[in-house]
Amino acid sequence: MNVGEPRNPVEKEICILENQILELKSKIIELAHNLPEEEITNYKLLSLDGNKKSLLELFGDKDEMILIHNMGPYCPYCTLWADGFTGHTAYLESRCALVLETDFSVNELNDFKSKRNWNFKTLSSHGTTLKKDMGYKDDKGDNHPGFSTLFKKDGKVYRHATAPFGPGDEYCAVWPMFSRLKNGINGWQPSYNKSTCCK
Repeated sequence: MNVGEPRNPVEKEICILENQILELKSKIIELAHNLPEEEITNYKLLSLDGNKKSLLELFGDKDEMILIHNMGPYCPYCTLWADGFTGHTAYLESRCALVLETDFSVNELNDFKSKRNWNFKTLSSHGTTLKKDMGYKDDKGDNHPGFSTLFKKDGKVYRHATAPFGPGDEYCAVWPMFSRLKNGINGWQPSYNKSTCCK
């Protein structure tokens, strides 16, 4: 994945380490293919028009799904990740179903989705145990961000893999790009403000 020849010893060491990371990622992907099947409940979530939709219904004509576990409208970090998916929705949905769930009410979620111009399926898991059962709500009731990959088989829903979201992960472009700036991330944090992208 190198671009041209390293310009100096430091860049050469970076290239070596990046190639090692790529090799490790390939091993992780290979291991993930062998994860055991984990049947989960066919949870019924509330769509923004107030109707209940089961996970099986949300697959549509796809056999696999990316289910995003979002902490809700008051988390600028979760919003940053979700805003990023907006530009990739068509690409993701050409391969699998894409659904975002959060346990906020339908009214709060509807208003926030409209403000953010999210173009993917967004539903409320309020009143269900989905987050807790899937490890994205702890015993204190605190939500955690991430996603699960699901698949359907013989009329049942299974979780294949799961991964948390957080600064520096592979699922939000800004962190790794900021890390290559001269001053790095430099304490930057996402926040709601008057700019076009973060209002």
